Amino acid sequence: MAEERTSFSLSLTDLLFEEPGVGRCLVAPDGSILRANAEWLHSTGLSLDDVLGADIIDLFPETRDTALAMHTRARAGHRVEVPRHAQVLNGRETWWEGSIAPVPMESGTGLLITARELSVGGVPLEPAGLSPVATLRPEGIITSIARIFEKALTVESEEARHASQATLEAALTSMTDAVFISDAQGRFVHANEAFATYHRFPSKAECSKALSDCAATLEVWAPDGSPVPVEQWAVSRALRGETATGDVEFTLRRRDTGETWVGSYSFAPILKDGEIVGSVVVARDVTERKRAEQALRASEDRFRHLVEQVGDGIFVASTRGRYTDVNPAGCEMLGMTREEVLASTFVDVLAPEEIHRLEEQIDVLSDDRVHRSEWRFRRKDGSVFVGELDGRRLSDGTFQGVLRDITERKRAEERVFADLAALTRMHALSGRVVEGSSIEPLLQETMDAAVAIMAASKGTLQLLEGDTLKIVAHCGHDMPFLDFFDEAEAVASVCGEATRRGERVLVPDVETSPIFAGTASLPVLRAAGVRAVQSTPLRTRAGRPLGILTTHWSEPHTPDESGLWRLDLLARQAADLIEQKQTYESLRASEERFRTLAENNPHIIARYDRQHRILYINQAAQGVTKQPPGSFVGKSARELGMPPEVCDRWEENQDRAFAGERVTLQTELADPDGRQRSILDLFVPEYAADGSVQTVLSISEDITELVEAQKALRESERQQRQQREFLECVITSAGACIAVVQGHELRYTLANPAFHAFAGAPMVGRTYREVFPEAAQAGAEALLQRVLETGEPWKIENYDAPVPGVADAIWEGQVVRLPATEGEEPSALAVVWDVTARRRAELALEDANAGLREADRRKTEFLAVLSHELRNPLAPIRNSIHLLEHAAPGSAQATRAREVVRRQTEHLTRLVDDLLDVTRISRGKIQLQRKRVDARQIVRQTCDDHRAMFHERRLALHVDTSDPVWIDADETRLVQAVGNLLQNAAKFGHEGGVVTVNVGGADGWAEICVRDEGVGISPDLLPRLFEPFVQADGGLARTKGGLGLGLALVKALVGLHGGSVRVCSEGLDRGAEVIVRLPLSPVPEQPASDLARSTKTKPIEILVIEDNLDAAQSLADVLELEGHRVHVATDGRSGIARTRELKPEVVLCDIGLPDVSGYEVARILRADDGLRSTRLIALSGYAQAEDRLRASEAGFDDHIPKPPSLPALLAAVASEQHTARFSAASRATGETCPGD
Repeated sequence: MAEERTSFSLSLTDLLFEEPGVGRCLVAPDGSILRANAEWLHSTGLSLDDVLGADIIDLFPETRDTALAMHTRARAGHRVEVPRHAQVLNGRETWWEGSIAPVPMESGTGLLITARELSVGGVPLEPAGLSPVATLRPEGIITSIARIFEKALTVESEEARHASQATLEAALTSMTDAVFISDAQGRFVHANEAFATYHRFPSKAECSKALSDCAATLEVWAPDGSPVPVEQWAVSRALRGETATGDVEFTLRRRDTGETWVGSYSFAPILKDGEIVGSVVVARDVTERKRAEQALRASEDRFRHLVEQVGDGIFVASTRGRYTDVNPAGCEMLGMTREEVLASTFVDVLAPEEIHRLEEQIDVLSDDRVHRSEWRFRRKDGSVFVGELDGRRLSDGTFQGVLRDITERKRAEERVFADLAALTRMHALSGRVVEGSSIEPLLQETMDAAVAIMAASKGTLQLLEGDTLKIVAHCGHDMPFLDFFDEAEAVASVCGEATRRGERVLVPDVETSPIFAGTASLPVLRAAGVRAVQSTPLRTRAGRPLGILTTHWSEPHTPDESGLWRLDLLARQAADLIEQKQTYESLRASEERFRTLAENNPHIIARYDRQHRILYINQAAQGVTKQPPGSFVGKSARELGMPPEVCDRWEENQDRAFAGERVTLQTELADPDGRQRSILDLFVPEYAADGSVQTVLSISEDITELVEAQKALRESERQQRQQREFLECVITSAGACIAVVQGHELRYTLANPAFHAFAGAPMVGRTYREVFPEAAQAGAEALLQRVLETGEPWKIENYDAPVPGVADAIWEGQVVRLPATEGEEPSALAVVWDVTARRRAELALEDANAGLREADRRKTEFLAVLSHELRNPLAPIRNSIHLLEHAAPGSAQATRAREVVRRQTEHLTRLVDDLLDVTRISRGKIQLQRKRVDARQIVRQTCDDHRAMFHERRLALHVDTSDPVWIDADETRLVQAVGNLLQNAAKFGHEGGVVTVNVGGADGWAEICVRDEGVGISPDLLPRLFEPFVQADGGLARTKGGLGLGLALVKALVGLHGGSVRVCSEGLDRGAEVIVRLPLSPVPEQPASDLARSTKTKPIEILVIEDNLDAAQSLADVLELEGHRVHVATDGRSGIARTRELKPEVVLCDIGLPDVSGYEVARILRADDGLRSTRLIALSGYAQAEDRLRASEAGFDDHIPKPPSLPALLAAVASEQHTARFSAASRATGETCPGD
């Protein structure tokens, strides 16, 4: 079945591809080309090898999108028409149209593409025209269709029949000729759309009728005009077995519309098993062809008659240039018989000078077009005439030409050449004016045109400048002539005469003319070769004279009326053009000035018509609106989207301007960035020549900055007023002296009250020399003059000036030149102020800085001394420890070693105590425990305590006391002060010397005097002796030792008691005396009791919590010697555990423990109800008041600084009274115990 369908389809395809004059291409569903005939290949310019198997879309990439759209529509089942289009093939343009039809195939829908050429020789035919390649050659086609249809009737498979039917339908659809197939009864069973169009049916549906039905609609006639019955129609004849191949023609007419056409028919029967079962008819509408044939025959008849009757010569020549045909007119032109012409060639009939053009002209005629040319022909008698030849090459290669004798025409052309030249020149002049040419070339062209028109040899063109004629253009003249007549007066020549009369002046011969007789002009004319002259005035249409147009002839000459008429035309044209040019130049200059002004103006300038449309706008608009000026032209403000209320105001004011008013308008507008702008618009009327308002010019200025500047100016003026008032107030109330002097006399024009007070007299109106004569004499006047002359400021520094009531005053200031207007005398501003207090403060600051530097130096020395003094005791202590470890207990060595350790330990303790006391005193932390004491008893007891020291140093200590000396003092601090004085005396006394201590009272003061015979004190050291860290012994050896804090402590402690200390010394090695004065107190009713004696305590349980094992163990050993039971814990947690275990009476706890702090230990123990009776004593190197307060808040009962004083430690452990003092007094005051 598939083979039958394939055979049927291939047969039909063969049929379609054999149709002549129609290009066809078969495309597979995948787009590849299966088959293409020669006509289609011709339409594409491709070869068969190029296209077979190729994708049709890829072959034509330039029309890819359009082709894809057409193919998609066709594959959807639609027939797609390809519109007429041009293609260039082998350098020639051809025109084509076609269609794309769907073709069902096994793998999908293929395409059948049809192409028809619509051009002949590259000339496209009209849609109704005939294509010479579209002539139907139906030989074999009609019989092939019949044969294919017969074979299709034998297919039994429904599927195969359906496929055959679809393929046949596609083939019929692609054919441009009308095709229909009938059954044996003459009913139509198949027909294409072309058939419906051919029979003028509205649709193909009407084609399914019987012959009898068609006979009711159509009338058919034979070529001879006789009616053709239905029995002789093509269908009837085919059903009778007849076959025709395009040579049967009928004329058809629709009965309903009367439309008539001529058809050419081919038909054949369809056979099955030898019987006629139907017919195939192919019809082509040849109406237009028939009409064209009739027209062609008529045209040929007319052409023959025309050729015989036309007056032009018609020639036909062979490719070799020999004439093969000629009409009678051609023979007459050449003066030859027909036989003579046909025996001639191109060379025989052309003038000799034309023969060289032949080869070139023959090449020109090779493009099949008609070319016109002029030639000079030679007649048989030798005469020459000019002929105009229209020649072309025919399709058979021969040449055809139409020749006209144009000799007379050429002569006529020469006669009117001057007129044409004149008109051409005048037209050119007019065009040049329109183009905006400069005036000089225009005038020269006018002059040249006049000379040419008048057939003159020379000429001049003069324009009036006031009353003088100035030559602005000339032709043929040399400089002597031009110099003579240039700028001639209006009455000095023919030109002047013509100007005076206002009409042309003609002089046929200058030699006989009275105008030149006896004038200086005649020799000049003779020298220039001028015999005849005419001068024609140039005037505007309003009669205003412009100049003179003059032509000169070298021979006597009287121009004819025709020449003068042409000259008048030129003069009229020239005057108009000159006036127009002058007006144009004036307008152009004005417009250029306007545009230059407008385009370079920062404001927006626009021109409006009466419909409020913008005719012009300058570039400034683009800077504001961000739009090019061209986008505004032709539009109104409303069309540009301006706010309606703004448009209303603009249009109202533009209308007022069109009425002749000059209008100003201020508008508020938002710019493209949304900022509000103030615009000032000025609308000015622009008048036309007749005085009417033609346009309105607007100038829009953005005055936002001006408005803001005015606001700012008003604000600035207000501020300036305030500043002026403020300045006046400042100047008036200023403590500085302010004044202004002016001119070289230095006269005061301003002075504030302070300056008046400084001067001690009025100043304004007086000169500097009058006010300050001494200062002027001393050079100050010259310095002021220098400021005025050079503008260099004068800076006044450390100027001493006597001021009433102020001694040793110091003044500073500056004098500067003030800006001055032109013609104004220079002025200078002087500002002077009192800097006495500042200078004194600066000096004090310098002294303070020196003191700080000295203090820093002493601090550095002190640190070095402290390092030395702290290291000194360590060596004997270390040695003594070694002796104690190796010497027998109780031996002399052991005893001495213990004594050394005691002394050195006491020395270290004193050093630390002195440092702490100095710190406490400087911070105000010392709180004196005053009571009524006898200074005599305190001094005597202190001397007794220090006698061993004096004995060691071989010094005698004498104490001289009188009656009791009662004072209100802290006994401990007083003992400390006296002890420091004794230590100093022992330290600096010479061996074998005497130290005397006196105590007495007089005039309300108690005096304690300590005198030695030692090293003495240098005078430069006396003022600084009571400062900390100051020592007389400053050498590296430091033989005396100490930190230099003793006298500083003495002075501080005495000062706390309200007393004073002074030192006297006559110099080095003359000894020294220290005197302490304290206020006396009344005698008490009972004598003071002795110092409290410590009592022996009973043994108690003690726990020491200390992370330093040596310190903890040594402290435990000391307490055990006192009979107490002592336990040791080395960290906080173990200490808490041991406390809960032992429940001791006293816990001595270090603050800086490794795990938890001593404060935390105290809080934990205080929270334990079972340990409420345990006393907690803090041991810490932190001994400030805030440290004691923090210890109390944590729960400690007492606080002892490290290293602890043994008496104080034992008292704290043994006495509950001491605990009470810590709680009640020490916590409140921050006071430390004496052993601190």
